[in-house]
Amino acid sequence: MDSRFYDVIIVGAGPAGSLAAYHLAERGYRVMILEKDFFPRYKPCGGGLTYRTLNLIPFDIESVIDSRIYRFRFSHRFKYEFIRSSKEPLMVCTMRDKFDMLLLNKAKEKGAECIHGVRVTGFTETFDQVLVHTEEIEYAASFVIGADGVNSITAKSFNLNENIKKGIGIESEIRVPEKYTDQFRETVYLDWGTFMEGYAWVFPKRDHLSIGVGGPISLARHLKTYFFRFLESLQVSDVEILSFRTFPIPYRTGFSRVQASRVLVVGDAAGLTDPLTGEGIYYALKSGKIASSVIMEFLEGITNHPYQYRQRLENEISTELLAAFPIKRIFNTVPLLIHHQLRKSDRLWRGFCKVLTGQVNYLDFKERMGKYHLLWKPMIITAKLIESLRKANYKARKF
Repeated sequence: MDSRFYDVIIVGAGPAGSLAAYHLAERGYRVMILEKDFFPRYKPCGGGLTYRTLNLIPFDIESVIDSRIYRFRFSHRFKYEFIRSSKEPLMVCTMRDKFDMLLLNKAKEKGAECIHGVRVTGFTETFDQVLVHTEEIEYAASFVIGADGVNSITAKSFNLNENIKKGIGIESEIRVPEKYTDQFRETVYLDWGTFMEGYAWVFPKRDHLSIGVGGPISLARHLKTYFFRFLESLQVSDVEILSFRTFPIPYRTGFSRVQASRVLVVGDAAGLTDPLTGEGIYYALKSGKIASSVIMEFLEGITNHPYQYRQRLENEISTELLAAFPIKRIFNTVPLLIHHQLRKSDRLWRGFCKVLTGQVNYLDFKERMGKYHLLWKPMIITAKLIESLRKANYKARKF
């Protein structure tokens, strides 16, 4: 069997893999990306990019930005609607086929190679390299980065998928008549408190809307009903559904291995999704950047071992994601109260905006409670109990 050697082989050409390839190739390393699909390819995703996400991208992406968001329209159980606005844009929206293609092309411009339609079948790790097996050719590299998504063969092959659970989402692309265009321009719609541990969204694109819902996989049988009830609540007639797909949402529930010697997993393969919002692009890009940095430091002799990835991932990503779980439980306990507070409180709205722009993260929440921080633990315990009771009731009832 033919064998080809690279400094780094990346399995998967999504945002995590392409950005890692960009940084490695820019430094002059020989990089190969093995991608099972053919690009551009459709990816079910709302396509919202926060400004802290944009700050991770070292090149201009203006050509793939469909819209800028200045407003959020909130509803609770399809009622109590209100809109909050910002003078500065809070995020941008893109289509993932265009966005992912741009990232991949930028990596290729730096010298990274990519082969599409290649399915990785397994790996063999030796002392100083990793063999990557495909159906036709065997590749070899000093390091492998698994950026192959929620069903990652890389993670499964090296038991790097512990403490990862899955939620479920439905995402659709919908075209609406022109008379409704102004209603959705520059505005994200969010409905929460209707679906247990889930929410619905609308992200406006250049010529259509991305509409979706997400929630726990245990309540999957209710999700389609929620989607169409949400679509009905928008009061838009004569819509054209361009696509309609379900997709898994991986999220990490605890610390676990993300590296096996010379193999590292990033993005969805590592379960790096926000359990509160379902947002994963930021964490994909961030983990891809960390992985490429760790590998380069070892190959350039800055460190004498390549095992810093797990610690850096925990410090810069995983700890923050795990801090979202108690906040999610509290929100699930009193969603209507938080909904009304967000409507009335400018301070809470500013905090929401700061989370989107990266000025505040989930680790800051407890500290910002000030003198009430002693109530944090009792609130979490109470919320967890109420959440369990509600979920049991929710499973039993008709949505």
